[in-house]
Order: sequence, then C-alpha cells, then structure tokens
Amino acid sequence: MVTSKSIMYDTDIVRVGLVALLDQSPAAATTQRTLAETFGVSFNQLTYLLRSPDVRAAWDRAREQLRLERCATRRCNMCGVTKPASEFGVDRRDGCGIARRCKVCNRLSVKLYRQSKA
Repeated sequence: MVTSKSIMYDTDIVRVGLVALLDQSPAAATTQRTLAETFGVSFNQLTYLLRSPDVRAAWDRAREQLRLERCATRRCNMCGVTKPASEFGVDRRDGCGIARRCKVCNRLSVKLYRQSKA
C-alpha cells in the first residue's frame, strides 16, 4: 500500500535530484520537456516540481547560464564576422540585448546613410 508520506518522500528525492542535475548540467534546461525526458519524469510532474522555490531557483540559474553562453559571441549581419559581445551595441528588443550589427559596421552604415541624405 502506498501512503501519502511515501509519495511525498519520493517527491523530495526527485526535487533534490533535479536541483543537483540543473546545477551540474545547465544544458539540461534547454526546455522543460527536454528536462523531463532527461530526468525521467513526466512533463506534468516536472511542472508540479517547478513550483517549489528550490527547483525554480535552480531552473532560473541554469537558464541564465545558458543565455550567457549563447550570447557571449554574435555574428554581425553586415560583415558576417563572429565577434565577442563587447564589439556590439545594445539592442533591448533582442533576446540577448545585443545589436545585430557590430559597432564598426553600424558606424559605416550611419555614415553611408548620412551621405545619401546630404
């Protein structure tokens, strides 16, 4: 016979395991469905577990780390060269907060635009 106490104990074990997995491997946090498959729980169980503050905090940390890794470099839309994020301006509309053109290409584009208007 399964009691509610044993179910709660299993949930606690899964919750602690999820926190450990997210802290060790942020790549597991690409999507909630991927995380559920990686950890071997159903999507509904994962959604329930993400309500707890410790799992949610681990999920948020892993997602932020993935975002920082993804946004460390960017390919310029004009020159096509991959450069570090410091070579780009700010664009708050973008998910990374980084402009699509590098600063050098943006200056050139603005210069050409002003010459065409003169």
